[in-house]
Amino acid sequence: MISLEICIDATNAADTAQDVGAAYAGGAATVELCADLATQGLTPANALVRVARAAFGQRRGLMVMIRPRAGDFVYTPAEVALMQTQIEQAAEAGADGVVFGLLVPTATGYAIDLPNTALLTQAAKRLGLKVTFHRAFDELPIQPHAHEWLDQLIALGVDRVLTCGAAL
Repeated sequence: MISLEICIDATNAADTAQDVGAAYAGGAATVELCADLATQGLTPANALVRVARAAFGQRRGLMVMIRPRAGDFVYTPAEVALMQTQIEQAAEAGADGVVFGLLVPTATGYAIDLPNTALLTQAAKRLGLKVTFHRAFDELPIQPHAHEWLDQLIALGVDRVLTCGAAL
């Protein structure tokens, strides 16, 4: 059976409730709640996470984007600290999981920011949340490293990876 995940742009309470309710009625296994999808998604307001939780009922699978700003996926220490706070707030608001991706620049492009990905993954796991590494994965030089990147994320405890797909 194919499971369906719906990404929802949480802009206001009424639309969020309606959109999440429609995803629930349509059988979505998971909902990824974001703000400002035009910028590939940012962390939604806590009040909208609570609205989404109510609309999605007790079904597991309410995932919340953790991304403090638009642009690249290279974050300052202050932004990583904010992301940790956003993870805690998402858990308090009823999220089942969080979605994030952190990179560091290299001479050949980017690599996974392993220390900060580990920090945020551990914070999420302590709160009982699932962790998805988002499409920052698509910014990595896939060949010949795809399996290496995946192995690193698995070792950190990441549950899922979102990608547009690449030949491994």
